[in-house]
Amino acid sequence: MKSKNIFRVIAGAILSLLGFSGCDVIGSIINPVCEYGCPHADYKIIGEVKDQDGAPIKDLKVKYRHYLGTWSNEQGEEEENWYEQEFTTDANGKVNDSVADWDAFQEEKRFEVHLIDVDGEANGLYDPKVLAGDDLTVVYKDDKDGGWHVGDYTISFSATLTNKLAGE
Repeated sequence: MKSKNIFRVIAGAILSLLGFSGCDVIGSIINPVCEYGCPHADYKIIGEVKDQDGAPIKDLKVKYRHYLGTWSNEQGEEEENWYEQEFTTDANGKVNDSVADWDAFQEEKRFEVHLIDVDGEANGLYDPKVLAGDDLTVVYKDDKDGGWHVGDYTISFSATLTNKLAGE
């Protein structure tokens, strides 16, 4: 743990010597607190997908999304803007990977996890499913410093999909 802190100090010193800076203002306007640097927290998605018989579903596309807001296109129409990252379930029907988009965990955002069968009938045939709201659990495990940039943030889920080929 000490080597991790020493690395942070050395990296911060090198970046400041090179002219890099950044500050995230946290708190009220009257009493702001600035935190410099980039996040050192771990942001993860952990989930498990099974069929109606409890068997794991492998090679299923798991698309993590969070809503960024809207923007106007060239025709003046509003369009939604989403951050997306894709994963694949392993042989045990599980996904356990890092989420690159740490900004999504900083405040209440709209999260979605899309489960999509991409291999056709190879591992069964499943309808796509969207998980959101109560289907997802967002957990923050504090790392004694208590800042936004440390700790573990995890989005977890468990889902069951019906294999349309099971009755044939």
